[in-house]
Amino acid sequence: YLGVPMTHGQPRCADFYDVMDKIQGRLAAWKSKLLNKAGKLCLVKSTISSIPVYSMQILWLPQAVCTRIDQACRRMLWANSDNTRFWSPVSWDVVTQPTEFGGLGVREARRVNVSLLGKLVWDMLTTPQKPWVHLLSNLYLQGDSILCAQNRRGASPTWSSLLKALLYLREGFVPQLGSGASSLWYTDWSSTGLWCGKVPFVHIADTN
Repeated sequence: YLGVPMTHGQPRCADFYDVMDKIQGRLAAWKSKLLNKAGKLCLVKSTISSIPVYSMQILWLPQAVCTRIDQACRRMLWANSDNTRFWSPVSWDVVTQPTEFGGLGVREARRVNVSLLGKLVWDMLTTPQKPWVHLLSNLYLQGDSILCAQNRRGASPTWSSLLKALLYLREGFVPQLGSGASSLWYTDWSSTGLWCGKVPFVHIADTN
């Protein structure tokens, strides 16, 4: 639906065959004859930022799918159209480095997947008024923060995908105390739940 596979249960490689076929069609080997190195690089960047995006933003792609996407990108960059074997003049780590650090700026499929799911995690933290955030919060959080959420059996594929991405993102989402941007009582800065719910309420008139 709208470019996203309708899956039952956790995503499988077979659910993304259509996405992989579209990517391989866009990066077909015969096109390498018609493009110079700069043209190939531009085609690879546009492909990874368009075709798989709808699936990547709500589902955790299996590692085999991410590997095949990266392989198709490498083949377009370095292979000739008349053979399947190719030699890479620079490592894949250099290719995927940002241009400001001396790389070519090609984004790995897994990193794109994590960053897109991370946007949803950020929405869960900052925009509770959105209908989909309200729905997932009521189903899986019961008032807790997503930073301390745990996966459970029977959870939806999207929720399980968010928690897998959270393993990569959790450290970056911890507020820094002392900046004035977070509250000691009403911000889940410790990833263990809100402190205001852990300390019993004491009326000021009851204190000495």
